[in-house]
Amino acid sequence: MKKPNALIELIQELQAENAGSDVEVIKTSKASISIDDPKDEIELDALECTLLFARPATVARLAEALDTKDATLIIFDVGVSDDVTEALERNFATVDEG
Repeated sequence: MKKPNALIELIQELQAENAGSDVEVIKTSKASISIDDPKDEIELDALECTLLFARPATVARLAEALDTKDATLIIFDVGVSDDVTEALERNFATVDEG
């Protein structure tokens, strides 16, 4: 699935803010977001994960950009803080680690 324009704009805004991030990623880190069809996913690379999962506020902005509470998130090799984990669980229908 193509990234929604609101998500692309959010990623660009977060890059411009250059606020830093404590998200732990490796070369293979990524995330997948499914909204309606699990086979139709939005893929996030490691850099996008560091931007979007940096703080609970950025997770809330991500959820707002997706405009749904029914999204499923699967994260692969991404380490986030406990408060970010809680924000992810509040803003996504399901959060799994792949």
